Amino acid sequence: ETPWCSPIKVKHGYANCRTPQGEYYKNVLGTRCDIRCQKGFELHGPQQLICQSSKRWSGKVLCKQKRCPTLSMPTNGGFKCLDGAYFGSRCEYYCSPGYQLKGDRIVTCMDNKVWSGRPATCVDTEPPRIQCPSVKEKTAEPNKLTARVFWDTPEGRDTADGILTDVILKGLPPGSHFPEGDHKIQYTVYDRAENKGTCKFLVKVR
Repeated sequence: ETPWCSPIKVKHGYANCRTPQGEYYKNVLGTRCDIRCQKGFELHGPQQLICQSSKRWSGKVLCKQKRCPTLSMPTNGGFKCLDGAYFGSRCEYYCSPGYQLKGDRIVTCMDNKVWSGRPATCVDTEPPRIQCPSVKEKTAEPNKLTARVFWDTPEGRDTADGILTDVILKGLPPGSHFPEGDHKIQYTVYDRAENKGTCKFLVKVR
């Protein structure tokens, strides 16, 4: 009696079998089976199994889901994935407030075990905010052609990491004696990514 092997079942794959003399049953002695895996899975074990006289197949096979390399976390941001780093998983990047995404927002783990698209980075593109006082109007003191004008130096605010340069003043500082006429005062501040925030106001002396 011809020894038979148990039928081959490949989870997430399939076996293409040929018998030695073209017998109807595909698991008689000497049957050769080529093993293939579904898309997104890879074969662990031999590509061909043979039914042996011991009634056992010549090896063990397994179709394992493919994996892409683990994504690196962007500085000042992160990502969320549907199915980790496995084949077909979609990952979406996001950035912390004040940062903008550069690269592809959504990447997918492909059959060649590579992520689609370019990995994203989070960049600070938002300029800091600075608010100047409104127009300062003063009348020149009697017998003088100047007026002394005071105001508070404005402070900058940054939405990203909050680290700013010193505020740079263009024009006379507060507490100065201003001659009659219109005087433009400008303040500028930079964040660490060299985005610039500016504000202006007028000092009017009549």
